Amino acid sequence: MKRLCYCGMIILICAAIVLTAVSPVQQCRTVDAGEVVRIHIKANSNSENDQRVKAEVRDALLVYLSTLADSVTQKSELLTVLECNKAEVERIADDVLAERALGYSARARVCTETYPIRKYGDLVLDAGDYDSLTVELGSGQGDNWWCIAFPPLCIGKNREDKGKERVSFRSRLAELFGWSK
Repeated sequence: MKRLCYCGMIILICAAIVLTAVSPVQQCRTVDAGEVVRIHIKANSNSENDQRVKAEVRDALLVYLSTLADSVTQKSELLTVLECNKAEVERIADDVLAERALGYSARARVCTETYPIRKYGDLVLDAGDYDSLTVELGSGQGDNWWCIAFPPLCIGKNREDKGKERVSFRSRLAELFGWSK
């Protein structure tokens, strides 16, 4: 019986070691709101069509904004570039809306907006006021989409690729004991 207990303890210790070795520790870092510029796209409504067109506008704007942001190295530069290119941002969004024959237009502005807390991978943005490029589609009453434009996480040459593979670890021992998620 004593030998069985020792074997059980050894198995549990080995399992703990294996789980610790394959479980990456996530450390979050918080960024000061004063260092960030966000992009915020507000859909006209929550209808399936308005949400789909919001995603199309987002995709078109990310391509355009990436070309603008490639040479930007400071937040103040990006805010100036965005302010100077609001009309082009609206035109690009309006082109997408016109292709879908929707009866509303887009309005772009560089402003300060209040956001809830948000986590992007290991980056945490506290709730608070952030400088933003806000693009309102129609009434702007639908669900919205936002990202971080500076530091560049969704635009520019440093943006995260949508198709980027994520590494995940499995432990057969954890699965065996029902400890895996």
